[in-house]
Amino acid sequence: MDARDVGRRIADAQARARAARRRADGAAAVAERHEAALRDAGAMTRQMHETMAEIHRRTQQRHDTAASIHLAYAAALHPGPPRLRPGGPRSPEVAVPLFMTAVAGVLRGRGATLTLDDRADGLDVVVASTPFAKAVQDVELLLEEGPSHDVASGGEVVVAAPSEFSDRWSRYGPCVSELGVRSLVAVPLPAPQGGLGSLLILDPVERPISRATSRARAVAEALIDMIVAGSGSAAASLPPCHSSTRRTITSGPTRRPG
Repeated sequence: MDARDVGRRIADAQARARAARRRADGAAAVAERHEAALRDAGAMTRQMHETMAEIHRRTQQRHDTAASIHLAYAAALHPGPPRLRPGGPRSPEVAVPLFMTAVAGVLRGRGATLTLDDRADGLDVVVASTPFAKAVQDVELLLEEGPSHDVASGGEVVVAAPSEFSDRWSRYGPCVSELGVRSLVAVPLPAPQGGLGSLLILDPVERPISRATSRARAVAEALIDMIVAGSGSAAASLPPCHSSTRRTITSGPTRRPG
């Protein structure tokens, strides 16, 4: 990817961020109208206004989150001094990991992974933000147990601290403790072609942990919007779910037996 390609990607991400902000502002305006109507609402209409206000506030949060991801991705793409870019110009293979680095930044965590599970074709597409996140996810892929598996099987949010790791996952737990994971949050991510994926955040800094969970949910919703629309900057480049191979991506794709 040459400098012009990088410039176009940056401009595209910034434009998408502006569009997302406009959508967020529109949703906020609708929510404010319903919240204002609540002051004079009777018993018959109060619930309707409350529901509509809540829906549009969530929509606002989703679009605000998408804008933050796009801006973080643009910042990650921005060329820095040569010493900060040992690999030379950005190549297409690193676009997705850079996007996940941006996602991890918005999540305020040490690392993040995105797993899409296509049940029809038996494919796991795993994108990791850093080598640390990749190492954690490789353990789960190898041992076939861990938070992403739990989310895929149960569809529920998983939150765990080191004291719980070994009790929840007899093999995965000790391994990720050795890797230095201090806490984790995994939330469901409905895969575009069916099945259920997950978004995993490692060592979120926000406390209480419920705030980190809420942020992860908002990011997951924003990512699904991007992937389904095919307009999520690097998210649009995620490998399609059409083979039976598991792939883990950081600086480049590596294949594992399915």
